[in-house]
Amino acid sequence: MFVWLNKQGVKNEEGFVFQFTGKFTAEYRLADKKATIEVEDGYLNGAPCISMSPHAFDKWDGGESIPFELKNKLISSVKAALEFQGLQLVFD
Repeated sequence: MFVWLNKQGVKNEEGFVFQFTGKFTAEYRLADKKATIEVEDGYLNGAPCISMSPHAFDKWDGGESIPFELKNKLISSVKAALEFQGLQLVFD
């Protein structure tokens, strides 16, 4: 379940936040960790989408690697957050 923080971000009951921070950036925050992600908006099959690199969750800000198992969870979390916002996730 998600709640809107503002027009640019949502928070999940598990405690993570996904928020757009600029025209081409977003942040995924979980506890004291943060990953800044380069994003681009567009359309897929006539519906709005957000495109990001498949390597977006390789490292936390600061350089610490994100374990593979956690990376998959973060991607699923972002996908759900975007769907809540009426957007699709696309990897370029």
